[in-house]
Amino acid sequence: MSDDDTSLLAILKRFQVPSICMILCGTSPSLRKPAFHLIQGMTSSFPDEILPHMVSDETSLQAALDMLNYETDEDENGAAAQIRLLFAKIICVSATKGILGPSLERFGLRSRAIASLSAACKIDEGEVPKYCLKSLVTIFSSVKGSLQLSHKEARTIAKTLGGIISSMVLERFAKRATEHNSHDSISNDDLIEEEPEVKLLCSLASYKEALSELCHVGGLEAISLVSSDGVPSAILAMHEVVKDDSSVILDIEGHISVMDVLNTDSHQETSSYQVLDEKKRFRTTKVSFDFLTALCKSSASGRKAVSDASSCRSCIQTASEIIRSCTQKLADTDNNRLSLDKESKDDRDCGDELSGSISLSRRQTADENIETDRKMAAIAAISFLSELAHAKSSRVMIFHDSHLLQFLVSLGRECFDSDIVVQSTELLTSLAPYAGCKNHDGQFSSSFFASFSSLCVMISLQINEMAALSS
Repeated sequence: MSDDDTSLLAILKRFQVPSICMILCGTSPSLRKPAFHLIQGMTSSFPDEILPHMVSDETSLQAALDMLNYETDEDENGAAAQIRLLFAKIICVSATKGILGPSLERFGLRSRAIASLSAACKIDEGEVPKYCLKSLVTIFSSVKGSLQLSHKEARTIAKTLGGIISSMVLERFAKRATEHNSHDSISNDDLIEEEPEVKLLCSLASYKEALSELCHVGGLEAISLVSSDGVPSAILAMHEVVKDDSSVILDIEGHISVMDVLNTDSHQETSSYQVLDEKKRFRTTKVSFDFLTALCKSSASGRKAVSDASSCRSCIQTASEIIRSCTQKLADTDNNRLSLDKESKDDRDCGDELSGSISLSRRQTADENIETDRKMAAIAAISFLSELAHAKSSRVMIFHDSHLLQFLVSLGRECFDSDIVVQSTELLTSLAPYAGCKNHDGQFSSSFFASFSSLCVMISLQINEMAALSS
């Protein structure tokens, strides 16, 4: 920044030009145009320095919120739309920079901001709704990253914006499908789960007050589409719906969307699931199996819909792979630990003990986190299979997968994690009565399942006793 720019900026701040222009733009029709051009110039020349002075004053902030919905009968060359767009950008940038939130709380303008931003989404098309939705998401964002709305806010947003954000999501998928069919290159840099309309839609679905409103405007269909992309928040949202009314999910075939996530052969190049790292894939797999398990438990029609789906066999294969992966990692644990110990010793021998220990600690922590996610995914997979064991068609598929049964045996023998043992026991117990049926063509007898289930129960009791003693 030149000396002249520095001097000009100091003068603008000293005489409170940014906030005065904001107020004039909102309250003085005769001075609105020159004030608007001054705001344009200031935000262009000093975007970072001027912004806090535009929304940190209560009166100027109120003016900015009012101008989001500015309309006039004498609109020359779309001036009103330009004004709305500029103020939507100012609000959005101040929100993402952490300036807007504290100001809204300090002046008690949160409700007014939500109402103004929501109304602005309904006036314009194009960029203004995107900026406003992004601002809303930032306002609702908690420290942990999730969105937190009051029940009243959730219902109001669903009622006023439910149809708009649902349409935005549906249009995004339609556009992506068109681009994919025309063989245009598609970037996965911006995952769909990070889009503000997706975040807001999935969050609203977790509120019963908002759910009924979303059902009337295509909200669940949009969430189902997002679920097919392997987005955990969307799958969790449908899980919440299942708790209330699973028939709604069956009506929109939401279970098919989630089952397609687990069907690796169906993944498109445009799917967010394709670019997930191993840790996130395990989480997505877990929430998918949890959702399908809940749907099976909810009603006989839910279990039948899942077991009769064409992708059921693929889901069973995916569950088998997760269980195999968990079994293999248990077998590799000792070897990996020996290898890491050797590397740590080599680092100390080279005189780099501190660096080596830090590197080893970080690697072990990362590995432990991934293995925890792998374990949780395996438990969810086993629980899913336990529900499918009650349906004849899927039970036959499970019995035909002899490798899966062997993996379960290995887990029971080699694993001392009580959660895995309990889930494996429940699955084997569910399968045991049918082990001798001719049409299953299995190589395991009923007596085998009965004896092994008894072994798992004994192990589980021993682990629980050890846990009780240690506590």
